[in-house]
Amino acid sequence: MHRPNRKPKDENTGNGLNGITINAEFDRNKILENGNSVRYLVVDINVPRRSTGTILPINLALVIDASSSMEGPWLDAAKDAAIGVIRTLRSEDRISVISFSSDVQVHCDGILGNESGKRIAISKIADLRSRDMTDLGAGWLMGAESVAKVMAIIHEPMVSRVVVLSDGMANRGIGQSTKSWDREYVSRYRSELFEYSAPSDRR
Repeated sequence: MHRPNRKPKDENTGNGLNGITINAEFDRNKILENGNSVRYLVVDINVPRRSTGTILPINLALVIDASSSMEGPWLDAAKDAAIGVIRTLRSEDRISVISFSSDVQVHCDGILGNESGKRIAISKIADLRSRDMTDLGAGWLMGAESVAKVMAIIHEPMVSRVVVLSDGMANRGIGQSTKSWDREYVSRYRSELFEYSAPSDRR
């Protein structure tokens, strides 16, 4: 498979990436002759550190798919990713942890990212077990509401985001992405939806 080597433009041109480098690679370099192959694209983005400027607090909701399709290594990978993110938080950051299957459970709701808060959030995530079906839409909406509650209390600039860790196989509630629905709630809660796909050996 040919992979073009694309370099970022020089930042002095005015159209460049300001030192940001992006590298992309597929997990495998072959596909089945008859099609129906699933391949994952891994993208590494490296951003240079800036010595100036204020780093805003983060208001983050981690929404984890705990449905039966995530049982085993898929849920373990999602939990490891969530715990890794939590360990990078600062004491002024806020963290919410939500899991969803047929139901939605709020495990942490806007707690501080200090050492005590991290221990609580990590403990809740470590205890997660796969449950039932996949109501992804309801899980994401609960994450957006947790982020919105923090924004309503703290009237200071912050970076508010919702991160969904899921295999993306919704079979309950909203099963297909609706662009207008996504835009409405992304705008309302100033959050973004990221879908995490765990490594798969299904194909």
